[in-house]
Amino acid sequence: MLETADIAKVIAALVITVFIILSIYYGIVRYGKPVFSQKGDIKIKDIKYIGKGKSVVLLEVKGKEFLLAFSEKGMTVVDKWEKEESDNSENGV
Repeated sequence: MLETADIAKVIAALVITVFIILSIYYGIVRYGKPVFSQKGDIKIKDIKYIGKGKSVVLLEVKGKEFLLAFSEKGMTVVDKWEKEESDNSENGV
């Protein structure tokens, strides 16, 4: 039969384990780098899914834009061009 001391040890170990897991989770959320950060040099501007295993991605890298096609076979650069600084034609300005 379990004694009171054994039950206390199991509960203490459980509390310590939960505390460690929550501390690790907090550290990752607080200090971990987000996966889809838009603060770096590479920005994902748009993604379109064409079909099963096929998609098109528009990237911006250091003032250049790239149109990439992804499939199950791999990746292909469809087109690349310099980004226009004043692209206000969409807003009618």
